[in-house]
Amino acid sequence: MSNQVATGHVMVTVAITNVGTTSCELGGYPNLIGLRGARQFKLRITGHGTNGGNLLPTTLAPRMSGALIVGTDDMCSPYYGVIPPGHAYLGVIVVLPQGAGWIRVPDVSFDTTCGLTESQLGWRNNFSIEGV
Repeated sequence: MSNQVATGHVMVTVAITNVGTTSCELGGYPNLIGLRGARQFKLRITGHGTNGGNLLPTTLAPRMSGALIVGTDDMCSPYYGVIPPGHAYLGVIVVLPQGAGWIRVPDVSFDTTCGLTESQLGWRNNFSIEGV
C-alpha cells in the first residue's frame, strides 16, 4: 500500500498479489467496503479513473502483483481539514468483480466526504508501488 497526496487529492495504491499456483486475470472495477472499527459500510464510488491515473487489465502469474488506485478529494467542503464522522474509514475491503473473492486492507485511512474514485484493477508499464 502506498499513499500520495497532491493538490487536494489523496491517492492510495493497493498492491494485489496472486498467491495461487496458477495465473489469474486481474481487471474490472471492484466494489469497496469501508471499515470503521468492527463495522462495514458499502461505499459509493463517484467515478472511475483517478487523479493518479487508471490501470489496464493484466494477467498475473503466481507471486506477481497488480494494483488498485483509490482516490479521494479533501478540499471540497466546510469540513476541509477535519474528517467528519460518517465519512472517515480506517480500512477497506476490495470486493473483486464476478465473485472472484475479496481482499481486506487494514490500516489505510481515507475520507469520502468529497467523493471516492477508483481505477480498474490491473497494471501499467510505468507504474511503481513505493514502500511495498
